[in-house]
Amino acid sequence: INAEYGTFTHAQTGMSDASKMALDEEELSKRKQKAEDMSKLVDEKIPAAEALAKTGNLAGAIELLLATEKKTRQGGDVPSTSRLVVRIVGLCFEKRELGTLNEQLVLLSKRRGQLKTAVQQMVQAAMAFVEQLATEEEKRSLIDTLIEISDGKIYVEVERARLTRTLAQMQERDGKVAEAAETLRAIQVETFGAMDKAEKTDYILEQVRLCLDAEDFVRAQILANKVNRKYLLDADAAVQALKLRFYRLLVRFHAHEKSWLAMARSFQSIYHTPCVRDDDADRAAALQQLALHVVLAPHDNEQADMLARVAADEALDDVPAYRALVRFFATPELMRWPRVHELYASELAAHDGFAADGPRWAVLQQRVVEHNVRVVAKYYSRIELARLAALLDLDESRAEQYVADLVVGGSIFARIDRPAGIVSFVGGRSHNDVLNQWSGSIAELLATLETTCHLVAKERMQFGVA
Repeated sequence: INAEYGTFTHAQTGMSDASKMALDEEELSKRKQKAEDMSKLVDEKIPAAEALAKTGNLAGAIELLLATEKKTRQGGDVPSTSRLVVRIVGLCFEKRELGTLNEQLVLLSKRRGQLKTAVQQMVQAAMAFVEQLATEEEKRSLIDTLIEISDGKIYVEVERARLTRTLAQMQERDGKVAEAAETLRAIQVETFGAMDKAEKTDYILEQVRLCLDAEDFVRAQILANKVNRKYLLDADAAVQALKLRFYRLLVRFHAHEKSWLAMARSFQSIYHTPCVRDDDADRAAALQQLALHVVLAPHDNEQADMLARVAADEALDDVPAYRALVRFFATPELMRWPRVHELYASELAAHDGFAADGPRWAVLQQRVVEHNVRVVAKYYSRIELARLAALLDLDESRAEQYVADLVVGGSIFARIDRPAGIVSFVGGRSHNDVLNQWSGSIAELLATLETTCHLVAKERMQFGVA
């Protein structure tokens, strides 16, 4: 794996003779043709062509090999045809005749009845030349030719995908990030049956990364949804590395969307990755991020459940500052924002968005105030707006705004009497609740009446009262 890009190298996959022949079995059967063995002829012609090339007669060498290639192709000799086309492009590259190389690649791929295995091996051989070329212009010219001849050929789809990725990397190095993202996302690797899962996942992650770098967040999300998350649960070390890359890219996406709970879920997945759990430093860093972002998430049932799970994690004792922060929010008690800011100003400064005037301080303050409003609503039925503002460390107008926002969000029920300056938290019952209460009261009344009638009848029988 390439350390800089996290990509797989373009090493050619070894193929057995049987697998090489399998590509062309159907074509040969359609021709009703039995393959001939022309390996001896090829063994004679290749050295002769090499001798001509050494004397400077590259055109003559190519002409000799092309004539032989026609015979082997028409004779259905797959291995010999493959050897010849690979040697033709090899001679062109050895003589650094790059124009001729591109011409021969196109010519050989379009010859009538060309064998699929021959084209595949020719493309693989030419791919190895890319990194050996001196200039970016030469590399791009060869890559463009290989992409052109592999277009629409399913048997070289993996090679085409790898070439496209190399081209995108070159564009990125030139500073054309948007162009690189557009180039790479044109390849739909999720449909490739010949590409293994690890390389396929890695390829999609590279597409996601480039889209994020190009600030194309919509396409980044679409591409991220193509990743098979069940596959990421594999315990293999290489798969775990892909899992960490995937969720870190999701963190970048959700940070742009300011989806704090989704960020917390991503950090939770990172935290539960075996290779992270086994490393003390990585585990502590992931747990810190998880604790911080579950606190930043708006309150709802899912957030409350995740907060309770994080608070119950014994590993939280290893990061006492974050343990205290989580327990502040998990406990129905008031928090004073000035004190919270004082305690965590230096602790959170190293995290993104928590610099001196970072935007996430405002989010954290909002969550502290919302928590305090919910606590007040739990213990008070009515409270003066001035007193509520004092408890929240806000002025009256901002305190009223927070109460209104939580009412709209459905977190609490409240009514504000603005002339009297009173906030009432009583009420919030639905029609069903009122009906159920009435039904319960009637049932209780009837039970009491029945008990009374029974006691009256008992006394009449006991004392003989008429």
